[in-house]
Amino acid sequence: MKTTTELIDVMNRAEAGERLTVRVEDDTYSGEVRETHYAAPESDEEGVVGLDLRIAGGDRDGERLEVRSTAGSNTQKFSRPVVRFAAGDGTEHEVLDLSPSEE
Repeated sequence: MKTTTELIDVMNRAEAGERLTVRVEDDTYSGEVRETHYAAPESDEEGVVGLDLRIAGGDRDGERLEVRSTAGSNTQKFSRPVVRFAAGDGTEHEVLDLSPSEE
């Protein structure tokens, strides 16, 4: 399991078109980065670092997976990233590993 800092570093370096693999407790997803997001925590707004993956293969082929970490303006420390499916029920799962893939 990677540290929060290691996961956020991967997210910060990710670019559209790159392929990543995301591992959560019960599943592993691979896909292509479609979009990246970054907003620094401001005095009255939450910060976010994130990316959207288009899943390739498996039961969720073609679905969009959102990977996000947030930071409150009071702490400015980003939380461990979580994932959720854009078309899902809003359930979030903590990211255990995030790494470039060659698939």
